[in-house]
Amino acid sequence: MAFKKMDFFMESSIYDDVNGKIKMNISKKELLSMNNELVDLLNTLLEAEKAGVETMAYLLDKEPNNELFKEVKNDEAWSCAGLIQSIKREGGTVSTAKGDFADKVRALPTIQEQLDLLCKGQAWVVRRIDRALPLEMSGETRTFLEEMKKKHEVNISNVEQGI
Repeated sequence: MAFKKMDFFMESSIYDDVNGKIKMNISKKELLSMNNELVDLLNTLLEAEKAGVETMAYLLDKEPNNELFKEVKNDEAWSCAGLIQSIKREGGTVSTAKGDFADKVRALPTIQEQLDLLCKGQAWVVRRIDRALPLEMSGETRTFLEEMKKKHEVNISNVEQGI
């Protein structure tokens, strides 16, 4: 079922394209609040992904020929680029902050513990994406988040198999 949003002055209507009926009316204030929640989640994810790139650079310094680490680092960088585009597309301001995940990984004494935490971090991202997906967003942003989720799930599986 396809839906489209129609804006008229102070109210937005979401129409069901199949039946041609209004599915819900929401005020501009409610729509802005929903968008702020989405942009906040996207920025939280961006800050985490920046930390993910830093984490993988640290792990690659320890194991420079590790193809899995290279792949995960590339996925983290891809996610950063897509999140920046999504935040802008959704009318938000891109956060310049970076999460502290890399510091937490560096603080652990063994590679085993570091990789365990890496998997937990990837799973945290998947859960945040799951919180974002029910929100109102553009189709491009939704498609990107779904792909980002899949990449993180694959990374979790690959890292767990490699441990």
